[in-house]
This record gives sequence, C-alpha cells and structure tokens, in this order.
Amino acid sequence: MINDINRFIQLADTNNLKTKEIETQITNNNRDIIGNFHVTVSFGVTNVANIPWFSISRFTDYKEDAPVFLYYKKQNKLVLSFGVKEEKNNKDSLKYNFKWNDLIRENYQTVQEYFGERVDRYGDSYVYKTFDVANSVVANGESISTDLTEMLMTYKKQLPCGSLINYIKANYTSYLNKFLGVMDKERVDFLNAFPLNNLLNITLDDYSKNGNKDSFTNYIENKTSNICSGNLGINPNKLFYPKNNGYEVLSTVSSAYETFGSVNLKFDEFKRELHYFITNFNINNYQTLNVLKFRANIIKFNVLRLYRNDVALYGLPSQRELSKILVKIGLNINSDDSIAKSIILTNYLISQDPQIVNLNTDIVNRLIWDYKVDCIDSNVNQEDSSEDSNEEEKISMNKNFDKNLILYGPPGTGKTYNTKIYAVAICDDLDLDEVKNRNYDDVLKRYDELVLENRVKFTTFHQSYGYEDFIEGLYPEIKNGSDQITYRVKAGVFKAFCANESFDSLWDSFVLDVKNGKVKWGDILPNADEHKKDTVLSVNGNGNIDLPYANGVPFTRENAKKNLFRSRS
Repeated sequence: MINDINRFIQLADTNNLKTKEIETQITNNNRDIIGNFHVTVSFGVTNVANIPWFSISRFTDYKEDAPVFLYYKKQNKLVLSFGVKEEKNNKDSLKYNFKWNDLIRENYQTVQEYFGERVDRYGDSYVYKTFDVANSVVANGESISTDLTEMLMTYKKQLPCGSLINYIKANYTSYLNKFLGVMDKERVDFLNAFPLNNLLNITLDDYSKNGNKDSFTNYIENKTSNICSGNLGINPNKLFYPKNNGYEVLSTVSSAYETFGSVNLKFDEFKRELHYFITNFNINNYQTLNVLKFRANIIKFNVLRLYRNDVALYGLPSQRELSKILVKIGLNINSDDSIAKSIILTNYLISQDPQIVNLNTDIVNRLIWDYKVDCIDSNVNQEDSSEDSNEEEKISMNKNFDKNLILYGPPGTGKTYNTKIYAVAICDDLDLDEVKNRNYDDVLKRYDELVLENRVKFTTFHQSYGYEDFIEGLYPEIKNGSDQITYRVKAGVFKAFCANESFDSLWDSFVLDVKNGKVKWGDILPNADEHKKDTVLSVNGNGNIDLPYANGVPFTRENAKKNLFRSRS
C-alpha cells in the first residue's frame, strides 16, 4: 500500500489530473485490504486541487461519508480520515445516506481542530492517522496498511449489512486473499498430526492431556481457529478431560456409553463413533447416522470442517451463536444441535444462490461468523424488516424472566427441582417454558454438565453459615514445623466461583475479541509507548496472545490466571 500511496502523492505533486491509472493500481495491488470496496482518486477537475484525495467506499465516487486519504500539500501532511462528504446528494439521498456514528464524532478531532487553523476543504472530516510527507514520499508510513485495514473494519461494521448472502458475496474475494493460505496451512498441520486413518488409535493423552499443545482438542480449540469458529472452552466441553492424574468423562457421554465400563473403553467407543460420523456424513443422512447422541456440537462441526472440506456445510459450531443468524433470517428452529441448524442454514443459502457451492466452504463459514459479529452482535443493522425484528423481540421477551428469585415453601414442594430448571434456562439462554416442558431427566443431565463446566454452583445456607463462608474471611494456619499461628485470607464459595470458576469463560471471550481484531495494546496498557498503543493484538498458533514487548511476548491463560489471583491474595 505504501508504494501506491507514494505514487498518488508524486502524481499530485506533478499536477497530474489523470486518475484512472492510479485508481486501477491501488485497487489491483491492495485487493486483500480493500476487498470489494471502490477506489476513487481526485487531483482536481479542470484545475489542480490544493487538497488531492482518494476514497475507499461502497460506491464508485465519493458520494457519502467514507474513509478518505487527504493530502494537505501546504502542511506536508497526508491524513487518513473518517471523511465527511461536503456536497449533498439530494437526488439520491436515500441511497447515499451513510454517516459516521456518534462514537467517531465524539472521539476524534476534526481536520480543522487538528491543524488548529482554517483549511481550504474537508475540515469537518475526522482524523484517524496522519503521516508526514517530504520530497513527495510519506516519511512515516510503516503502519499505513494496518491503519487502513483497521479503519475499513470500523467502516464495514457501521455500514448496514443487508442480507447474509449479499454479505458473503460482497466480502468473499478479500477474505479469500486474506485467509485461504492460513486456512490451508492449518488443515495440513492438523491432518499431519491426526490423519483420519489413525484416529482410532489416538490415546486419551493425545486427545486432551493438560499442557500438551499438540493435543487433538488444542488443535481444534487454538491451532485451527481460522477454520473452526468457536472453541471448546473449559475442560468438560472436551467430553474426556484430565482430572486427578487420570481422566474423567462428561456425564452425558458416560450415560450414552454406560455399557462400556471404564473411561478407556468409553473413549474407544467414542473414537469409533466419531470416525464413523466423519467418514459417512452427508447432509441428507445426518438424522439416520445414529451416533454421538449427546451434546458434542463443537467436536462434531469442527471435525467435519477439518476432515471433510469436500462437504458444503455452512454454519457455526456453537448452536447458540448460529441461532442468532437463523432468527435474523426467520429460520429459527427448536433444537440445540449445531449440525441440524447448519443444515437448515445451508439449504437456505443454496436456495438464495445455488452458485454458493462453488465457493470455498472455509471462507464462507468465516464470513458467516463475521456476519454475526458485524451485523448482529454489534447491532449496526438498522434496516431489519419489521418481521425479523418482531420475531427476535418475541423470542427475547420469552426469555426475559427475572433472574433474582426466591423460591419458598416447606420441604418437598419442589424448590430444588425448579432451581435446576431455572439454571438451565438462564445458562443456555432458553425460553423457560421450553425447559419446563422437557423431560426432567434431560434437564438434570444438562444441569450436571453446567456444574462440571463451573457455570453453576449450588450451596445451602444454614444458621452457622456466615460472611466468611460465602464471601471471604481470615482462617488460621499453623506453619510447618512450628507452633506459630498465622492467618490468611480465604475466598468463600461466592467469591471463589466469581473469580476462579468464571475465569476460563472470560479468558475465552477475551481471546475471541483479540481474534476478531477488537483489542489494541493501548486498551490493555494505557501508558504504553505512543507508537505501540494502536497495535492490534493477535493470537498465535499456540492460542496465546502476542504482546508487543520488544520482539513480542506471549501472554498465556496460565499467566493471566496466576497474575489475577496473585492480585487477589
């Protein structure tokens, strides 16, 4: 990008009014950054402009607010700005109607404010970054590609998204250029580590040993994150997980394989079913495969993505996140199965555009995830149809029951029974009536899973139960080899639950934000060096976060937890 920008400046300084050549050059050389956006260059019309510019926007020409590079010749500055369109397009005001939101207007200086003097034009645009220009060359443009990428991400998030199929088609080329090589490498590395013909032979240590960065579950959770949107979360979601120098099995898995005895025998049956599922799956036979009949959404979806990239299955591993998309397009179904929901979405997308099957499935699935982030989670789409909005509102209202409840009554009137129903509805974001209508044994199984996942804690208050038991208190200890008594602060049930048990889910959420380019170094360390504050953090191949100390320092889950609890001791 920097070479093309220097070419733009050189042409501007030679008073060249021809723009087509440089527009084509910028577009063709930077497709991985600008995607399907349009580049428009202006050196002036008839007369040479004092402030040449080029915009990158959803329409040809600079017809509404958009990212704009402004070259202020007099000040020798190139300004990357949230460009504010000066002329009004009264004729097409309904079409060219994008305006920067209040966050931009409140948090960035205008060009006029930045220079502290009246400028000839575009003074109402908002300054994102500035670059010094000397001898027709940008003198400090090392970060210019990253800066533009970040601005275009902000721009994209503020644009009305429209339909999912249009979002996929509009962004497909740029995503293909950006992610395909990375995804191909992730798949090759995974298949080299766990070839399908050896899947039946892997051990529990291969599958999920603590500290084994090359384990099967760590590959799916961290090392293939570009292909597999979502992660396995904390240990119990891995179905088989290390505990007390051995291995435990999730209760629902144990129940499904109760005739197989030991954990190792259950694991052998799980591997057999997983292998059968992978090799025999197609969209039309899923309901008849009759294997893996327990909650294993992430494992099932991601092994299909990794082993069977020949299968055009569009969706997400998390059924909850996928539901957000299905609700938006009016296809929500009453199921907690991500494969079933993905099949519904796949058939819908093919009905919208049969040619989608000719696109790379990994790229399409990445776009589905980003559509959820950009167009649903961030609530930027203000043009939902009333039908979609009402459906989403109706479902939200059904789940909107009071969370602070006191269930009272004499023993045997169902307080504990109903508590578990409420816990499942709250944790899984489900309609309370839906959970009440389920078989209670199924509810109980899900409740037990949530307890194992450290998302639910059950405690009993009694007359001698005090603040120290619930929040924190001082507890005496006798030092080894002496009679000396010391006191230490010990967390109670509630504080330990909030701090320790919720840490993993908070970490997973933080890592997801980093993967989506939402966290800068300055957000973490406000007093960071000025030139590093705007560095966007990234997740490395081991699932750790690279911090911009010196040549880069990895920040791990273990270090984060250690520092958190050191600060609380």
